[in-house]
Amino acid sequence: MQATPCFLVLAHTDPCLCGRLANALGPNHDVFVHVDAKSDIRPFLEQRVHSRVAFINERVRVSWAGFSMVRATLQLIRAALLQCPSCTHLVLLSGQDYPIKPLDTFLHHLAASPSRQFMKLGVMNTPARNPQNYRITRYSFLDQLALIPSSSLRTWAKVGIKAFTYAFRRKPISGLEPFFGSQWWAITPACARHVVNSVKSHREFVDFCRYSFCPDEHFFHTIVGNSPFVDGCEVVYDYPAENETVKAVSYLANLHLVDRRLSHFFDDRDFSLIQDSDKFFVRKVTSNASRKLLDLVDAQILHK
Repeated sequence: MQATPCFLVLAHTDPCLCGRLANALGPNHDVFVHVDAKSDIRPFLEQRVHSRVAFINERVRVSWAGFSMVRATLQLIRAALLQCPSCTHLVLLSGQDYPIKPLDTFLHHLAASPSRQFMKLGVMNTPARNPQNYRITRYSFLDQLALIPSSSLRTWAKVGIKAFTYAFRRKPISGLEPFFGSQWWAITPACARHVVNSVKSHREFVDFCRYSFCPDEHFFHTIVGNSPFVDGCEVVYDYPAENETVKAVSYLANLHLVDRRLSHFFDDRDFSLIQDSDKFFVRKVTSNASRKLLDLVDAQILHK
């Protein structure tokens, strides 16, 4: 069976890199791009990309670690399911990613496990030592904070919200075992349709996640982990116990080589690390700081 993935890209910056990424994924595959509604879309549209790249119209104002990231991802999923009915996988990427394996290698990897969901599920409902439990036991209002126009008012709001979140704890939704993991995954269309249908049928869970921290790293995972599609996932019970989210998320990465430093962008000094990696994409890169690295990847790995 030949894998025919559909790529979903969440972008908010660096139009040049977004265009370069889209072309690296094509021209034989559909690429849907969501550009953060806070960003000017015109520089993205001006990039020279292949004909199967589509910028979706239903754009969301995305806040870091807010539920708006889930909403943007759902818009991409719906667009792909509607316009690519024959695809075998939906692959979620960031606009700051880049392939580090030839596309044929990735396609063979997908085709080798046609019913697999490339979504590692980290178990959250473990003893309190689990540093990820705060995602479901504390409130988060990052989307709401982003709506406050004044920086001074946001500062005071943050103080009040911090006091509120420490004073009040949340009870997880009963009947659902919580999971979390990397935001970036590849799932089958059947699994994606289940996710979309669950948004309609599990309103209590959706409303719960609206006020959770970084729900894009547990919303989809919890839905899939409580469905028949969990049999196609890798469930991870033991992962780094350090109280550092980045370490846990990089450990649970599905397809990406992820650096554990949030502020670090890969550059040409990391080429040997990338060349030796068994992952298929690298995160994060930029068109400026990573230009030499991307040129090396194109020439020596992707053979472009």
